[in-house]
Amino acid sequence: MSAQSGITASSQLLESIKTKLNGSSNKLEIITARISNDNTSVEVYKQDYSSVSQLANELEDFEEPIYIFIKESNKSNQFEFLSFVPDNSPIKLKMIYASTKNTLIRQIGSNSINRQIMISEPFEIQEFLDTDTNINQKDLLTESERINLEINQEQSLMKNASLSKGHQLVSQTNGSSTVLIFDVNLDDSGNTLVELLNQTNLISFGINLDNEKVQIRNKLQISKPGSIKITQEEPSYNIYKNLDNNKYYFIYSCPSGCRVKERMIYASNRSGFIKYLNENQKIELENTIEIGDFDELEISLISENSNDSSIDMNNERKFSKPKGPMRRRK
Repeated sequence: MSAQSGITASSQLLESIKTKLNGSSNKLEIITARISNDNTSVEVYKQDYSSVSQLANELEDFEEPIYIFIKESNKSNQFEFLSFVPDNSPIKLKMIYASTKNTLIRQIGSNSINRQIMISEPFEIQEFLDTDTNINQKDLLTESERINLEINQEQSLMKNASLSKGHQLVSQTNGSSTVLIFDVNLDDSGNTLVELLNQTNLISFGINLDNEKVQIRNKLQISKPGSIKITQEEPSYNIYKNLDNNKYYFIYSCPSGCRVKERMIYASNRSGFIKYLNENQKIELENTIEIGDFDELEISLISENSNDSSIDMNNERKFSKPKGPMRRRK
């Protein structure tokens, strides 16, 4: 079962939906709803739209998710339910909206909902409304289900693209979770990664899609775990050598506001990169940690007293309170 957020629909939202469903008007009805600032309820955002085009235009600059209810003038007395989640929404907000969706639909009543879908672009609203209503629609995917689906699609596309250019990537095994589909490029010194970490004990890697390589993005020499610094501009794989215990730690960072495609690519290659560290570079990791924003990193996990080397990365992420939306990345 998917996790529920405990957030429920406000009485105003439920009454607005009931009124529009039971009314005798045959005009287009649109209601948008958002989660309140205190994360306790789903509230009416706006309900005086004159057209779908007006709604789409107003959503162009939105950077946070929103729920959309549309009852078309020529359709049955049911709402179409759309969960609008822009690609650059903070990941924490995406998860809150995804975990609230099922509770919201139960409160409204599934018999009041015709179809439901998750979209990320305003133009998709009209495309969805124009689709054949007899076509079975999948239930709205949770955030993790959507990401997993897109990861598989993205890996397939990248594999096919590499074959069309006449060369194979590191693996051709259809996107196994332990596959690294990019070559790794260290510096030109010829040193191993262990030797490089003896020179600078924090090395950050990034994926360069232009040359299809995982390559070093930054090097730092730090004296203690509390001095660690990780970019907040884009995802990264980070290897840290603790000078007190000479042990290695892997930190996967995916800051809020990163595009879906970036998250897909880094998430789908993470396990493969760890396998590369173990098998190719002979680096035995003391701990693997996954964080969103840098301030979520718990220093104790990369310190001398960290003795649990089998912490699951998916459970290791520490979620802090949702931040405000980041500006849209161009």
